[in-house]
Amino acid sequence: MRLAALISELADDQLERLEAEHLREGEPASREALCATLETVLRSYSFVKRFVGDRLPPTFTILEILLDSPDYSVAASGFRELVEERTRSIVDRVTSGDLIGRDSSLRIYRRVLFEARRNDLVLDSSETALLGVLRQELGVRTAEHFLLEHHPEFHHFWSTHAFLDQMNALRSCGLIFGHEGRIFLAEETVPLVRRVLGFEMALDCRRRLYEQLTGADFVEALAACSLKTSGSREERLARLEQNYIQPSEVLRSLSLQRLRDVCRDSKASVSGTKEDVLDRLVDHFLCSLDIKAPSPPPPPVVPEARILDEMRFKALFNSLKGDDLTDILAGFDSSRLTGSKETKVGLLAASPFSEATLLENLTNKKLEEVLERARLRTVGSKGARIARLIDSFLKYDPASPVAAEFPVDPTAAFPEPVSQ
Repeated sequence: MRLAALISELADDQLERLEAEHLREGEPASREALCATLETVLRSYSFVKRFVGDRLPPTFTILEILLDSPDYSVAASGFRELVEERTRSIVDRVTSGDLIGRDSSLRIYRRVLFEARRNDLVLDSSETALLGVLRQELGVRTAEHFLLEHHPEFHHFWSTHAFLDQMNALRSCGLIFGHEGRIFLAEETVPLVRRVLGFEMALDCRRRLYEQLTGADFVEALAACSLKTSGSREERLARLEQNYIQPSEVLRSLSLQRLRDVCRDSKASVSGTKEDVLDRLVDHFLCSLDIKAPSPPPPPVVPEARILDEMRFKALFNSLKGDDLTDILAGFDSSRLTGSKETKVGLLAASPFSEATLLENLTNKKLEEVLERARLRTVGSKGARIARLIDSFLKYDPASPVAAEFPVDPTAAFPEPVSQ
């Protein structure tokens, strides 16, 4: 179900709880305006990243089941038993070393994560950022962060009333919904949750991709991931799945010629560099183009008039944080949410939308943060804030040493005062 439909079905008291959780006093009062504002907040990558990144087991299992279920929903009856059974299985495999027991890097990361949890249980923004850097430096996969929380050292943080605690938290924040005896993950949040958990595509898509590979391909991939390479083709495939190895990592271990062979077999284009071919294969199976014809392209959108020239347009969006750019891309259902900041700004520049339309996908809170960084006034309606930000870039001077960070008129004696 779409997020707007799920929000509109909420009872008044549930809607009020979401309002209290996500919005400041003085934001939209009517039910229609409230639902629209909450939709913008709940489909924000920043929200999903912050909220899911701080959750404890069995949140990982809850979301994994929903992501791999038809229509991203499951029957409420029996869901708890299914989640608890799968969580116990992960705990057993982590405890035995069969899962995330590959090398010392994970032990180092686990120690740091344990200390961060022991401090006050909640991971604050600084701890989350530092853990992200540490994962990158140690080569720890995103999914492995969540799997490490199942290690026996962490059990006393979450084992009591775990299912009810996490389900209540997920529903109270609007990440999952209950409707007509079923539990739903909204369609718009699916790619965001996948990205936060470190999943590139649904399990059935991964399996179809892996069907194109040979036993020798699996040996190459397993060796590259420091996993056992012995066994039958089916055992090797199961080992990749059970260790949450993602398609791009599997494909990266193959030669360019082998990747092009897989492209031909799955009717994908073979042109480009190895990274081009790899990205194309991932997108091809993510969108299930291996089993269905591409949808006819939608009618062209008439480009909206922009106020800024290309240089100032890119300067405006380069001044935003990477997560802000992801929120904007998600807001108009872009198929690409990952990539460098330069890539994201390029996607926005190539879109048919105006600066104002794109910035509408940011929450009021995010816009306030952007205005504060630019030393601009933060008061006013959302439209007024957006107009103020765009207007400031009309005065953008690339020769100014502070232009990129504080895009105000460099000839002004003082920056425009910030109002709280």
